[in-house]
Amino acid sequence: MVENSVSTETSTGRASKRIKSVEIGYRVLLAVQRGPGAVKLADVAKRCGLSSGAAHNYLTSLVNTGLVEQEERGRYRLGPSAFALSLASFRQLNGYDVIRDAAQALHRQTGQSTAVAVWSQGGPVSVYIQRSEHIGAFEFRSGHLPMLGSGAGLLFMAYLPEDQTKELIKTELREAKRNERGVSKLIASAREAVLPKGLATHYYGDGPHHIALSAPIWTEDGRIPFVLSIVIHQPVADSLRDAWSEQLQERAYQTSLLLNRIGADGPKAEYPPHAFGAVA
Repeated sequence: MVENSVSTETSTGRASKRIKSVEIGYRVLLAVQRGPGAVKLADVAKRCGLSSGAAHNYLTSLVNTGLVEQEERGRYRLGPSAFALSLASFRQLNGYDVIRDAAQALHRQTGQSTAVAVWSQGGPVSVYIQRSEHIGAFEFRSGHLPMLGSGAGLLFMAYLPEDQTKELIKTELREAKRNERGVSKLIASAREAVLPKGLATHYYGDGPHHIALSAPIWTEDGRIPFVLSIVIHQPVADSLRDAWSEQLQERAYQTSLLLNRIGADGPKAEYPPHAFGAVA
């Protein structure tokens, strides 16, 4: 594989060389990260604008480093080295300890599984899970989360600009052999469901008893660095589910205050005040 270098000029006016093959390798890694699940070679190549042969060469190098691993049927997923790097990176995020403590406290309050997710170029990523002692058939998972199949994905669909989420949603629809033309309607439906109450509700499986609830953690400039979630995986009374929803929103609100000292009305006027939980 030939390493091509490209010269760019820094802010100091000095030339700085970029290694083009490293940048392409990163694109290949992102293509694998996007999933869902293990990704075929042809899909990796298409996502990166590479030939199958070139994509295979990059994937071989990434497999040798442990950043990617290959399954028997010729599909690729992120490897143990990528997982170790991501954990180290997320633990260095400003506020990681605070949001982890919030997930643990919410778990103690409710007895349910709780989780923390962040946004990446490949979509939502689960970075911390506190599992319930009574694990159900539907549970939180570590790593990349689907946009259309998770509470965190639904929340990001509602709050992020459409141009940040639509390509990821299209990819999921295409790989599920569903019509890609309805992306804007899906995003509009997510906003209609989430924005009035500041809470995403995602149902797993065929019944109404497996529910993921997700609430945003805000920064002062209106970004969402973390999403705090709870999964309910057994039948409970509506009153108890409502109580857990309020506890989730209150915990998310208090965590936003701890991290960013956001006022009770939230960081941006267009977000409804009740999207941030009860006022302390």
